[in-house]
Amino acid sequence: MMKRDTGLLSPAFARHTMLSRYVAVALCGVMLFSAAAPAALAQRRTAIRIGTSSAQPPAVAAPTANRKAPAARRPSKARAQDGIVAVAPPEVDENGYTVGVPWTGEAGVQKTTAEVMKEQAETPPTWEKPHLMIEHEGPNREFLPQNPDSAPVSNTPFAGAVTTSNRRSTSLRAAADTTVPYAPQTVSTNFTGATLADTGAFPPDTQGAVGPAQFFVFVNGRLRTFNKATGTADGVVNADSDVFFSSVLTPVPAGGVNFTSDPQVRYDRLSGRWILIIIDVPSSTTSTIGDTPNRILIAVSDAASNGVISAGTVWTYYFVQQDTVGGIPSTGEFLDYPSLGVDNNALYIGGNMFGAVSGSFVASSAFVVRKSSILSGGPVVTTAFRGILPNGSSDGPFAPRGVDNYDPAANEGYFIGVSNAAFGRLIMRRVATPGATPTISANILITVSSTSFPVTVVPPTTGAPTVNQSGTIFDSATTNPRHHWIPSVVVSGQGHAAFGFSVAGLADRINAGTNGRLSGTTLGTTGTVALYTASSTAYNPPSDPGGGGGRRFGDYSATSLDPNDDMTMWTIQEFCDATNTYGVRVAKLLAPPPATPVTASPAVVNAGQSSVLVTITGTSVNGSGFYDPGTGFPNRIAAAVTGGVTVNSVTYTDPTHITLDLNTTAATGGQKNLTVTNPDGQALTGTNVIGIQGPPTIGQVLISEFRFRGTAGATDEYVELYNNTNVPLDISGYTIKTVTAGTVFTVPGAIGSNTTVMPARGHFLVTSAGYSLTAAAASNGAFGTGLSDSTSIGFFSGTTASAGTRIDSVGFNTTDALYFEGTALTPTTGITVNGEYAFVRKMGTASALLT
Repeated sequence: MMKRDTGLLSPAFARHTMLSRYVAVALCGVMLFSAAAPAALAQRRTAIRIGTSSAQPPAVAAPTANRKAPAARRPSKARAQDGIVAVAPPEVDENGYTVGVPWTGEAGVQKTTAEVMKEQAETPPTWEKPHLMIEHEGPNREFLPQNPDSAPVSNTPFAGAVTTSNRRSTSLRAAADTTVPYAPQTVSTNFTGATLADTGAFPPDTQGAVGPAQFFVFVNGRLRTFNKATGTADGVVNADSDVFFSSVLTPVPAGGVNFTSDPQVRYDRLSGRWILIIIDVPSSTTSTIGDTPNRILIAVSDAASNGVISAGTVWTYYFVQQDTVGGIPSTGEFLDYPSLGVDNNALYIGGNMFGAVSGSFVASSAFVVRKSSILSGGPVVTTAFRGILPNGSSDGPFAPRGVDNYDPAANEGYFIGVSNAAFGRLIMRRVATPGATPTISANILITVSSTSFPVTVVPPTTGAPTVNQSGTIFDSATTNPRHHWIPSVVVSGQGHAAFGFSVAGLADRINAGTNGRLSGTTLGTTGTVALYTASSTAYNPPSDPGGGGGRRFGDYSATSLDPNDDMTMWTIQEFCDATNTYGVRVAKLLAPPPATPVTASPAVVNAGQSSVLVTITGTSVNGSGFYDPGTGFPNRIAAAVTGGVTVNSVTYTDPTHITLDLNTTAATGGQKNLTVTNPDGQALTGTNVIGIQGPPTIGQVLISEFRFRGTAGATDEYVELYNNTNVPLDISGYTIKTVTAGTVFTVPGAIGSNTTVMPARGHFLVTSAGYSLTAAAASNGAFGTGLSDSTSIGFFSGTTASAGTRIDSVGFNTTDALYFEGTALTPTTGITVNGEYAFVRKMGTASALLT
């Protein structure tokens, strides 16, 4: 049976929305969701490393974990030979924060990718005896009490709780079992990043991250880059981690050995750099692995590469001698199980500390590396906060995870870990002024559901964070359920979450799996678990025979967010790729597609306009929605309209609304299709969403009624226009002229609604100063000049009166054929007496249906 490791896995993540920026601390940590077995001891061992030539090395068994009863829990003490020194009490500021002491280390060492690959080619493959570090056991957390404030909201189901045999992920809420029947993300491109033959390590400590053009796989014993579009290795980086970091490894005496372990990798979208860390395992002899205080090793790509790694990319390497940071004598400690968080100010590296010689647990500590120092060639500046978990019997964040934060305005950092005193509790530490002289808060206790597993929380600016939601991923089958372990999680800019993990059971081989949840999904629930590998082989490698606690399988996994679109997520997980060997498999997880465009407002716009705004409403199904990540991202939301319409710009409002700025100068009339493409390249088309109306032509707008004299006298006048079509018409710039006075009115006019759009089958009323029928019909515009009793009027598209611009005309005067049609009205003198006289066009059947 596999060893089940309960170490925390993924660092937290942060994201920002259009309305606010916040840090969403998401620890999936010890998410060993099983219906049958209890959690294993919280412990950690550096990876066994084997060589890469033709023969298997001698097998070395892993020591069995020593489980202790509750009464046996005691503070872990380092032995005298560790040489651990006492450190003076730190200064505490007025806010109760511990004040750090920034310590300047060494300047960086530079190499190009090409130089690294040359060194790799010149390094002979040799088999070595597997390196097995002393068993590093942390405090025994198996028998911790439950936090009495924790609510019994989420749980692993007990046998017989559910009779269904589906494979969905589930969240128990008040004993009610609910499932979501669809997968929130779709597995797309996927490929194997490395295998045991590439790494020679047990376990691989699976890590990887997505960048602008590549996916970077980083596991014990292997770094490899892939073209993320095709999933093929690009050959740019393909090196052993010992070779890659050789320039900063701890020197060891003759007869000693050193190798690297516990990788972490990030693409930092804020600086456009790749940031990698790993620890080394310096050992005085091959039989005393890890008996020397170790280093944190850091590699940073150059700014010129802008995140795209090539042979010419310059890497700057640093090391942090963690046991002497602060200018103190060596603490004699070995830092294990490092984490990495990155924001705009610093790197946040947490770890568990052990006596290098004894292997006994000492404390959990945190290190803040000033980011500006490693982006500029160094020297590296580090601040140590030792003993944030003081010892094995105290409370504090065990295995503290540094927090990622993408917000460029962030001014504080975070560490978070599980409580060492109780289940159902997380503990967070804030880091103030991380880019200068960092200070760190006291423990901030976060009550979570009655479970030993960390959950998502959202920290406010001040005060204790509160739980946003919690849940349990498990297989509800009562017979041979699958187990899910070594998880990681990330949240996209859309607010959707994706999990990755390994999956196995008594009836299932070891596979890589994923599931997730949508931003609008009921809190505490996730979607269907999807396996994206199909292993059919057993995992019993002779080079890792294991022991009473089982074999090593995984200690980390990683799920990352694509920096190009802020919506595509990628996960890398371990699985059994062939008999007695493992692989790490990368999967691209597609977000739901855009919403389907359905309606436009206004529904019809006129042709001939260089800019007109149209609001689009879409329908959402299973999380589909429009999305735009905002400025600073290379991929943005886009749209296209058929029929000669050009989209000037797209403005994102929410998942079902966008606004288009359209150019219709070259558009043809009729209904047009609209295609919306999200930043990830997925597109959906709505049919006949936008109507284009050409400029009104003869017969489409009619002079439907007029009078040149009313009861109030010669200025009691009006002209009414009628839209003789079934679509709105924009008459902006059109003019009413008379044969005797020229232009008397230009749309839109000076009073009323000032509208320029005539509704379908609607009217537009222009009146003179003495208009007396205001109670019956409101005016849309005012004549600039009164109308003579015997004049004729014409409605023209523009300021010039011509046969080509005339839309309609009518009147008494026969001096200009542009101003009457057929036979002029009689009498030719017009109406010369005051009264209720008006001329109304009699609409024939044909013209009334004109469209």
